[in-house]
This record gives sequence, C-alpha cells and structure tokens, in this order.
Amino acid sequence: MEQLIIEGGRGWTVDLDEQNINDRDMRIVVKYTMIKSRCKRIRLRDNNITYQGALILAEGLNHNLMLESLDLRNNYISDLGVEFLSFAIIHSNLKTLNLESNGITADGAEHLAFIIKNNRTLTELYLSKNHLGDRGMELLANALNDNKKNRLDSINEEMSNESSIQVNPSTLQHLYLGQNDITDVGIEYLAEMLKTNRMLTWLWLSGNEIGDRGVELLADTLANQNLSLEWLFLNSNKSISDSSVDELINMLKRNHSLKTIYINNCNLSEMGKQKLQEFTKLKKDFDLEV
Repeated sequence: MEQLIIEGGRGWTVDLDEQNINDRDMRIVVKYTMIKSRCKRIRLRDNNITYQGALILAEGLNHNLMLESLDLRNNYISDLGVEFLSFAIIHSNLKTLNLESNGITADGAEHLAFIIKNNRTLTELYLSKNHLGDRGMELLANALNDNKKNRLDSINEEMSNESSIQVNPSTLQHLYLGQNDITDVGIEYLAEMLKTNRMLTWLWLSGNEIGDRGVELLADTLANQNLSLEWLFLNSNKSISDSSVDELINMLKRNHSLKTIYINNCNLSEMGKQKLQEFTKLKKDFDLEV
C-alpha cells in the first residue's frame, strides 16, 4: 500500500482511484497522505470504503489543515460515514468535497447541512447519485438560506457559552444534486433559498423528477430575487414540458446573472426548443442546451 501511494502521488495530489482500497487500508492511506506527506488533494474514487474508513479519514483530518480536496465518489460511505466526517470537515480547510454515489439519504443530509453552515472554506460540494430526496433538499436549502442563518446567528450569540460552534454565512459556490429523487416539492425549498443566497453560482439538478411547477418556482425566483446564479442544469428531467417555455423566457428577460442553462433531454417539443433558441440568440455570451 505504501508503494501504491508513492506511485499515485503527483506533486500535491495522491491518486488512489480504482485500487480496491477498503477500510483496513485506510490507516496507511491517512498516514502517508495526511500525516507524512500532507498533500493537498486525495482521490479515492471507485473503491470499497465504508463508514468505518470514513471514521479513520476523519481522525486524519483532525490533524491536517493542508488538505483542500477530498474525492470519495463511488464508495459506500453512507449516512454514518458523513456523520463521522462532519465534525472534522468543519474544522478543516477543504475547498472541494465529492461524495457522489455513496448511498447518502436525508439522514445524512442533516450532517451535510451542519458542514455547510459551519465550514468556512468549502466552495464545491458534489452529492449527485445519492438518495437525498425532498427532505434532504429542505435540510440543505435551510443551511444555505441566508435569512435563516442570520436568525440562527442571533440564537448562537445568546447561547455562546453553551457551544463553540457558530453558524456562519456559507462559502459554497457549486452544488451538484443530480439524480437524487428531487421533485417539485424539493425545488420549492431550493427556490426559497435562492431568494437570499448570494454565493451559489452553479446548481446541478439533472436527472431528477422536476416538472413544470418546479421550473415555475425557480424561474420566478431567478427573475425577481436572485442575483448570483450563473449556471443552471435541469437536463434529463422528463416531466419538464413546453408549459415551462414561457416561464423560462420571462425569467431570461429579467435575469442578468445566468450564463448557461441546460434543459436538454427533457420533454420539450421541437417547437418549444426553437422558441427558447430564438430568444436566447438575443442574449450575449449565453449558452443554452436544449
């Protein structure tokens, strides 16, 4: 394993993707990536790491302020693994965390929300191909809602003698939520959050169960209240139809921050696609994928 880590190291990055690494290997991984070499980026994609390995990673993170990127996609971390990692992550300097395809549900979203509210460096969070659902969306949206955080800040100040954890404005800029069983109910929480959040620039919602009502909610917020979102990905949501076309056009008339919208592989007719394409020709430096 030591030799594998040495061979996988490139500068500040250690690449251990697809190496059949399991929980028993994690103490060696932590020793030679976080403690001895103190690298900045660790890739552990497509291995066999469970919540037990996540606990060992958390122990390593407690002694490491160098790590900036941790990629654990396609493992078996689960909700318990997220819980183990959460306290270590809020005290780390991680900028990028990838937990795609790890069997995380709404229970794990509680710990993800804790990370979002309390970590001061995280800018990219990859959560696609999990099972967060609408309840998970509610928890994450509340964590990103600046108005709700401001109210929580006041509560924290009153309780400062009871806890050292403070709720801070999120630093998150990119959020990936593709293929997470999200419906229009979950989008309602996200749309409400986008009314106050001024940090998110990239929102990936492809491959969910979003319909025209969800598009209407997002379009209304982006037309009237959000000033920061630049990339919106709604592709492969099969319930989005031509009923959303006028809502999107009205949004694009009034919104001046969006640069890219993906709405391909939905249920738009050729006429609906053409109508969107004709309108976006009038917008400078705008990318539409239909």
